[in-house]
This record gives sequence, structure tokens and C-alpha cells, in this order.
Amino acid sequence: MLIHGFPCTSRIWSHNLPALAAAGFDAVAPDLRGYGDSDFAPDGFYDFNAFNTDLTGLFDALGRDRAVVVGHESPGPGRCRRPR
Repeated sequence: MLIHGFPCTSRIWSHNLPALAAAGFDAVAPDLRGYGDSDFAPDGFYDFNAFNTDLTGLFDALGRDRAVVVGHESPGPGRCRRPR
């Protein structure tokens, strides 16, 4: 599970997903609530607890019993670029 940081979206992982799939891994890179292609939060919460609830729900929906979680955080705006 590849998790983007602020202010990025899941698109920062676009080059990693094909390589992980080619290596035999199942990988997902969701947009956190309110980011990228995700919907806005129905409950209005955009904190770590809300993100954790969403990611746990995704993990459960995928039917996995374990996962490796990779996170990305940039030090500030402008550090995340969309792939060309």
C-alpha cells in the first residue's frame, strides 16, 4: 500500500506501480480523502484518524491479512510533480 503525503496525490507512485507489479507484488496507491480523484470526506474529517479508518477499510476490502505500507512526505509545496 503506497500512501502519498501532503500536498501530493497517488500520482507520485505512478512509476512504481508497474515495476512492483512486474516483480510479482500486488500494490495499490489510493488517494487519501479530499486529494486527487477521491471524494471529499462525508463526515468532514481530514485527520490521521480519518485517513487510518479509510486505509483500514481499503485493506479489509482487498481481503488481505498483511501488508507493507510505504509512505511519502514532501517537505513543502512544489516538491511533488505530476508525471509527464
